[in-house]
Amino acid sequence: MQNLALTHLNLFDGKLDSGLQRDVTLLVEVKVRGEGVEGTITQIGPSAQIEIPPDTRVVDLSGRYAIPGLINAHCHLFGDGRPRALLSAPESVLVFFVKLMNSRLGRGYMKSSMRKNATTALNAGVTTLRSVGDFNYYDVQIRDEIEAGKFLGSRLRVSGKGICVTGGHGWFVSHVADDPWSDRKAVRDILRHGAD
Repeated sequence: MQNLALTHLNLFDGKLDSGLQRDVTLLVEVKVRGEGVEGTITQIGPSAQIEIPPDTRVVDLSGRYAIPGLINAHCHLFGDGRPRALLSAPESVLVFFVKLMNSRLGRGYMKSSMRKNATTALNAGVTTLRSVGDFNYYDVQIRDEIEAGKFLGSRLRVSGKGICVTGGHGWFVSHVADDPWSDRKAVRDILRHGAD
């Protein structure tokens, strides 16, 4: 894998006291990690002052802009951000939906949709997602697939299944716990499944 020089771009570094920096070059060291590829920015500066090492792939980004990666601190990978009538559906519909998502066909559909949502977020500049409750620990599996380099997606911090009280928000995809002891049991189960 070749290292990269992203040249002649416009950079907003995210600091409140700095403005847009024009004609900037970023040097990126590229490493193979497991089955995936990882890049680390090693140098940032005015293009005229950056010395590009030999055997570096140069990508001219004149007229393009770069910002630090964005973070979405509250998402559900099974959703794409659009409002869904399903969440206000009668209990019988939600129970049927959960059964469907636990079927082989439903699992395949749900995980495919979650992969797509993680990739879409990354392509939109969201480099980190904090998933706060998803179906059957699929978010844990998606996180592990991204980390293994099986597909490109945002960095994930996942909570696995949610925890709620009886009849609470998200009861159909969560552990239902009404006292400290059942809460502790739910947390132990979530951690056992590999949640962050």
